[in-house]
Amino acid sequence: MSVDIRLVSLRDFIRTDVAGAFDLEGSKAVLTEIVKSSDECGVPNVLIDVRMIRPEKVEPADIYTLVMHLLSLGIDPGHRFAILNDPQLELDGGKLFEQCARERGIDAAAFRDYEAALAWLCRTPS
Repeated sequence: MSVDIRLVSLRDFIRTDVAGAFDLEGSKAVLTEIVKSSDECGVPNVLIDVRMIRPEKVEPADIYTLVMHLLSLGIDPGHRFAILNDPQLELDGGKLFEQCARERGIDAAAFRDYEAALAWLCRTPS
């Protein structure tokens, strides 16, 4: 069985200003582009790798806003989002994204291991 996966690195997703502060509007714009290009290519599996980014002041409300923005884009129920992270702060943004997304019907999961994320994306959705 073949599976198409789009890998999005941190440079392509999380936006910060020159001081390292999280740029919510920039990140929302990139999320919009990810979903748009994923739809155009017919690739419903997205792996977002944010392991090496350390933006300052990412609040739980920012993560919630990103999930709500994802919903506003009208994603197809077949889309799957794996977040690959290694939280260094008290806030595990990947797990919070997963929780918020799943509560709203988006198939998302957070991982610390690249191979586990790929295996999850490659499995048949239940």
